[in-house]
Amino acid sequence: MKKQRISSLTGLKVVSLLCVFWGHCHSVYKPFDLGARSCELLLLLSGFLMLHNYEKNDGNSVVEQQLTNVKKKIIQFYPLHILTFLFRILFMYNNEGKKGILLNLLLLHAWSNELRVYFSLNGLTWYLSVLLFCYFLAPVFINVHDKINKRHCIYFESVCLFLVFVCRTLFEVLNTNMNLGFVVHTFPPIRALDFFMGVEIGYMYEILKDRIKAGTLFFSIIEICISILIVFLCVVYDEIWPRWLFTLLMCPILFVYAINKGIVSRIISTQPFILFSRIQFEFYMIHQIIIVFIGKRYLEGNMDFYLIMLIVFVISIIISIVLKRVNKALSPKFALLMNKTFDFIFE
Repeated sequence: MKKQRISSLTGLKVVSLLCVFWGHCHSVYKPFDLGARSCELLLLLSGFLMLHNYEKNDGNSVVEQQLTNVKKKIIQFYPLHILTFLFRILFMYNNEGKKGILLNLLLLHAWSNELRVYFSLNGLTWYLSVLLFCYFLAPVFINVHDKINKRHCIYFESVCLFLVFVCRTLFEVLNTNMNLGFVVHTFPPIRALDFFMGVEIGYMYEILKDRIKAGTLFFSIIEICISILIVFLCVVYDEIWPRWLFTLLMCPILFVYAINKGIVSRIISTQPFILFSRIQFEFYMIHQIIIVFIGKRYLEGNMDFYLIMLIVFVISIIISIVLKRVNKALSPKFALLMNKTFDFIFE
């Protein structure tokens, strides 16, 4: 049975996405980069929500569960990925080269350490490339985890979270001689560790959610304090602290907002955030294209920057609504094609 949606995390995901939009609008002048910091939170959220919504099928092997996971994500991602891919090729091609085009089309570009490849065409799709890898690994992680921790011990989850965090930190620290943008921002293995930190926080939430008795006032104070603190630290130490430290900072905010008892949680659980969440994938996929194609090409230099940002935001919302309908129409046909393809390959 599908678990009830945690509305506060839906709202938190929307807030993170708006921070990403803000960061991309400030691509020329960034007083601080809340957009990049939100990537850490989005990956933690993705891991947490994957576990929360995960439907384990003991009748299938782990490999079958892996293929099912990947197939679902391909069906979800590819129609809109192809549309934005074609738009960039036809109207905004930037000499990415054959390698960048091919890897981007296959959503394998995040594995390249070349800037022009992992940010090729619709550069935001590196995140989809990472998520496919994470969802492929998820059944293995969950099956091994559940066999070891059958009693759902909170101490075991704490140790697991610590170990995943240590691996993630060492991976970053020991590879500083490589392209840093690739290592800390797009490389699937290191981003998968962020994702599985979110999974571990999800396990801790499932164990503790019914044991926490504190009320609205307590959690309102905690939410406000922790949110102000994290924004302050992101602003002040954006170019100073390493990425692993920001990932660690995002862990408590994810857990606190998942409890959904404070005033801030209630605000981001309201209808405007829920409505926006329905087009969040479409908005994510096209907002940078709109920023570059309309904002920088036609509006920049002619009016106030924040007015440009507002116009681009409204246009992105309108196009996202249209693409939602297009994606909804294309998905069943694409799903049928993918099912036949998978059956042919793996039968």
